[in-house]
Amino acid sequence: MRKNLLKTLVAAAAVMAASSAAQAYQISLDGHTYTFDSIDWSSGGSAWIYNYSGVQDSQFDLAFMSKAVALQLGNTKVYEFTGNTEMTVYAQLNETIVSDDGFGGQRFSLNNGSWSIYVDAANNGDLTTGYGITDGTKILSGSFKQGASGTFAIDGLPGQNNMFNEPSGGTGSQSLPGNVLFAAGWVLPQPTGASTSSQLNVGGAVSGWVKPTGFAAASGGGIDPNYKVCGDWNDPAADLACGIYLSNGQQVMQADGSSFFRGAVPEPASMALVGLGLGLAALRRRTAKA
Repeated sequence: MRKNLLKTLVAAAAVMAASSAAQAYQISLDGHTYTFDSIDWSSGGSAWIYNYSGVQDSQFDLAFMSKAVALQLGNTKVYEFTGNTEMTVYAQLNETIVSDDGFGGQRFSLNNGSWSIYVDAANNGDLTTGYGITDGTKILSGSFKQGASGTFAIDGLPGQNNMFNEPSGGTGSQSLPGNVLFAAGWVLPQPTGASTSSQLNVGGAVSGWVKPTGFAAASGGGIDPNYKVCGDWNDPAADLACGIYLSNGQQVMQADGSSFFRGAVPEPASMALVGLGLGLAALRRRTAKA
């Protein structure tokens, strides 16, 4: 009897473990169906920071635009965006500077944010100008969850090292879990959640990125008229011409990221209760027969 109960609980634990594993999805592109679990975004993507003061407890905004380079299943590329079809992403975040160590390091917390993914057969998205990023067919969109969102650290002098100054370089990261609120039927089964992670680079940390002359608008495929980045991390002369670095509270950085998706997964506690219930049911049956 104990052995059968143990088998039942072990089986329930196996189901629980399987339910928490990464889920695969299917999408049809160029007449073929591909199975994937993540999207690899281009290292040519950009993050535009605006309304940034650098002061602890203040809020700022961040917009992200990029194009997909591949769909992946685990660590294997299953589709590369080298043909006419393109996949693009646009996201907007509002964050708070929750800590500043005084030596170039800051931590952030997400207040709210949204994201949208598009597919476009025109393949007209341009990461150097910002045009054509948000004019495709929206296939997925959603929101980000509140909470700790990322960090950033730059090189500079103590007391003169926030993004108003001119460091030689800097890196940061964002980890953003969220929900899928809209799905157009392109991705099956329909995911209910998404998680996006990104690496932010400036100055000497940048590789294979061109500072965009414009930034994508939130919709319609045009560019945002408010994008007015003053200066350039790699161009001291341009910084000097601005008078004060980032005098308008804006900056743009390289953003290289990926997105993972998930479906409706039972809570571990719920699965444990199911397993326990199955075990107790078996125990009752054995007792009744005795």
